[in-house]
Amino acid sequence: MPTLRNSRLRHATYYEALLRRANDLYVQGDEALREALNLFDHEWPNIQLGQTWAEQHAQTDHAAAALCNTYPDAGTQILLLRQYARERIRWRTAALNVAQRQSNLAAEAAHLSNLGLAYLDLGEPRRSLEYFQPAQEKLTAIGFRRGQGTLLINIGNAHH
Repeated sequence: MPTLRNSRLRHATYYEALLRRANDLYVQGDEALREALNLFDHEWPNIQLGQTWAEQHAQTDHAAAALCNTYPDAGTQILLLRQYARERIRWRTAALNVAQRQSNLAAEAAHLSNLGLAYLDLGEPRRSLEYFQPAQEKLTAIGFRRGQGTLLINIGNAHH
């Protein structure tokens, strides 16, 4: 008999994958764009429920922590269009906490960089730099030069 935890985990896992699918369709553009937006809009409440469950259980459940860490990246592009910056900040902060506990420098850098972008979207360039700078340090530590280049553009935009 399935437990409540297993049911919630299956739900959260399914909707993380659905978010990834909607994002992939969105990135394809053209005819797939309409399908992506319809899918996302129709399932948005369930996507939010899945992420919220993962976030709430990330401290004590390894599978929930893994989902919490991947939810924001599953929908990176479509979430920029459909998600408010404050909610992106909540998702990314929860994911950052997981990445830090797991000492996952690449994930930390991605979440820090995206937090900086969210604060830039809110018109808070100084706050965005508080995230871009440590992201730059993480990217340097792992030797991801392409990411460093992109981040330097974001830092330049924040200073501008």
